[in-house]
Amino acid sequence: MIDWLMALPPLLNQQLRREVANQGGATVKFLSVFERHAIDEAAKKARIEGESALLSRLLTRRFGPLPTEVQARLATASTTQLEHWADRVFDAGSLEDVFQ
Repeated sequence: MIDWLMALPPLLNQQLRREVANQGGATVKFLSVFERHAIDEAAKKARIEGESALLSRLLTRRFGPLPTEVQARLATASTTQLEHWADRVFDAGSLEDVFQ
């Protein structure tokens, strides 16, 4: 959207909203910087949770049920950590080897 590129003066902002509203009656929701940030953070959290769940599934399939400590590590890991561990899943001889 235009407001991502620059802040419009109030009169131009009103004009833009009128023109958008007059285009076929469709409504357009303008998101504030704070709303966009919240959405970005939620998407990041969801992506990390998905990566963690997938790695947990791979580890369980390869090594059997995961100890509580491993589940906790996966739940609190960063994307970088999860990717690093995922790279080791197929070459590791044991669950411990994945996390070294």
